[in-house]
Amino acid sequence: MNGKQYWKERIPLLLLHGIGMGALTAFLLLNGVNRDSILLILAVWGTVLAGYLIWVYCARKAEMDKLLRLAEQLEERYLLPEVMERPVRADDAVFPSF
Repeated sequence: MNGKQYWKERIPLLLLHGIGMGALTAFLLLNGVNRDSILLILAVWGTVLAGYLIWVYCARKAEMDKLLRLAEQLEERYLLPEVMERPVRADDAVFPSF
């Protein structure tokens, strides 16, 4: 799994969060909340978002690396769905053997 590709696929999500952060900032400024409180809220939001995205990336990368190692061990790669573990995620369950 390529990190550059992962982040490129997350651009719409990041834009949505950016719009949400901007809207929240405008709302809080219009209601008289001081800038330090707004910066703290945005910092927490950004930290939680970054932490989640990094965690998902690491988990998916580990899964994909495991699948690649498994595929490299097989002589007939078309047997990969037969030997791989049952997927936990719905978008991984597209293999016909499950």
